[in-house]
Amino acid sequence: FTLHDLLPSLAVVAAAPASKRERALHGAMRRLASARQRVAVRRRAGLPGYGVHSLEEIGQALHASEAAAHCLDQRGRHNLRRDARLCEVMGVEVQA
Repeated sequence: FTLHDLLPSLAVVAAAPASKRERALHGAMRRLASARQRVAVRRRAGLPGYGVHSLEEIGQALHASEAAAHCLDQRGRHNLRRDARLCEVMGVEVQA
């Protein structure tokens, strides 16, 4: 998946420069509840420096099951959709 999957309606994204969006995303990633969520989201989304990984690969890296990796990824993406700073820069509404 892509950042588009994390935050729907990215048609407005052009309003903010790419570097500002990147800083906002990295800040939101740091604000995630746990390091495990950060690992799951970074690897699943294929953020720079991580590449795209399957849930099985993420589970192995975290010494967890594939189901646990899926839960961490889903919870992390949910939290990103609720991050007010990230949504403001991306030009989308915060999801409840």
